[in-house]
Amino acid sequence: MTEYIIVFILLLLGILVNKSGNFFTIIALIGLFLLGILRSESVGTDVKVYYDNFVFTTYNPNTWNIKTPFEPGFNYMIAFYKSELSDNYMLFVSLLFAFTYYWTIKFYYSNTNNFNIALFIFFTLGVGFSFMNIMRQSFAFAIALPFLNQYLRNRHVIIYFIAIIAISFLFHTSTILFLIFPILLKISKNDIKKTLILFCVIISYILSFCFQDIILSVLNIFSGFLSERYFMYFSLAEQQTGFTALFWTIFVCVLLFFYRNKKLDIFFLAFIFGVCLFNILSSFSIIAPRASFHLLYFAPIVCANLVNSLNRRKRIIYIFVIVLICFVYFVYVFLIKNTNEIIPYTFRF
Repeated sequence: MTEYIIVFILLLLGILVNKSGNFFTIIALIGLFLLGILRSESVGTDVKVYYDNFVFTTYNPNTWNIKTPFEPGFNYMIAFYKSELSDNYMLFVSLLFAFTYYWTIKFYYSNTNNFNIALFIFFTLGVGFSFMNIMRQSFAFAIALPFLNQYLRNRHVIIYFIAIIAISFLFHTSTILFLIFPILLKISKNDIKKTLILFCVIISYILSFCFQDIILSVLNIFSGFLSERYFMYFSLAEQQTGFTALFWTIFVCVLLFFYRNKKLDIFFLAFIFGVCLFNILSSFSIIAPRASFHLLYFAPIVCANLVNSLNRRKRIIYIFVIVLICFVYFVYVFLIKNTNEIIPYTFRF
């Protein structure tokens, strides 16, 4: 836990210094990278889950998916790594994190005007912790980012569609959600009332937890098409408190309160859609909400870019409120509840 607290303090100092590329932010950036690549096999739930697949996987498809299903591209990647590079499992885990971390941070840096805030949000809202846990989905997210960058700059929609579909098929099906960006780009050109956005977010939360029984009963209609595994997820969903969905809903409300531009940019729209999707999916599954993570990962960009649109007084209030909210979330979700099993942190060397 000490390692995480040190990084938190460094990131907070980086915000207070408020200079791009300041000493504290750079040290925190390096620290986060080292925490990801040097962790032991006990840090992160999926590290243990992936191990059996890794041991048995070869180029032969009959050896795939021993414990949990992977997309074919990921299986081939494991086979290539073991055949051509090394049979060291934790080195493979480290390389996955390094790739994901590099491309995500690079994307944040090139699309934000306040990287200090972006990195603070990246850490406190657990995006980095997701990279230690849902490694395959995070890896697919990182692969998709350069294609999204190119699309936003060049508008080559056909190339973008082909790339996203290929990544979804080869590495993680949830990446198909990236296909929503051309639609969001068109929507972002129009003026959308903040009250309408607020209404949609709040309604998504109400539907999620006030009508959970109705949603579950509807899903039971499709019982003949779903496996026991999915129904286990449905039953576990009933044990959820709804804290995370409530947090994201409040978080959007806070951002909309400070947002002064008439038009919502594409990242803000993606994030809002992600929150609504998370709320709905949370009502019947503990796994389904992961589909929204690709869009929730844009929260650091949204929070960072909002800063410079505010005058000095409102900027100070905004930063204070965001830091406070994220601190509460960070402490409760990761330090107390130990989501993603990141505590205790141990180095493998």
